[in-house]
Amino acid sequence: MSTIRGPVKQALIEVRTHVFDYTLDLLGGVTIATAAAALLNPDGTSVVIAATVITPNVYVTIGPLAELGQYVLDCNVTCSDGEILNVRLTVNVEY
Repeated sequence: MSTIRGPVKQALIEVRTHVFDYTLDLLGGVTIATAAAALLNPDGTSVVIAATVITPNVYVTIGPLAELGQYVLDCNVTCSDGEILNVRLTVNVEY
């Protein structure tokens, strides 16, 4: 399942932790086994970002950012039952 969220605003110099809540996607007893995050920059390049799992949440911190524009933050998780979930967050950097 894939979910798209946002957009949210963030400043160039801001360091922000985005919380991805998978509560509604997890069946009873299922946990998040692994998580990975990637940040797609406005220039089209991407960077792998560390993700911290505390089921049912995944925490991803980004910033400070390099340029103004629209970033896309993808958070992919593999659940203990093998299901793969993705949440995509649009982050607009306008100042």
